[in-house]
Amino acid sequence: MGTGKTEILVIVRKDNSQLNFLNNGHWVNLLKNLSVGVARRRHRLQTAIYSTH
Repeated sequence: MGTGKTEILVIVRKDNSQLNFLNNGHWVNLLKNLSVGVARRRHRLQTAIYSTH
C-alpha cells in the first residue's frame, strides 16, 4: 500500500504551479532498478568469461 506521497506532491504542485518539483522517490526506484540490471549483466559476463577457460 502506498504512503500517499505522490498524491501530496500533486496537490503541492497544483497549489504552487510556478515552482519546479522533483519526486525523488521515482528517481530512487529508477536508480535501484538500473543498478540491479548492471549487476546482472556483470554477473553474466563474469560467468561467460570463467566458463570459457
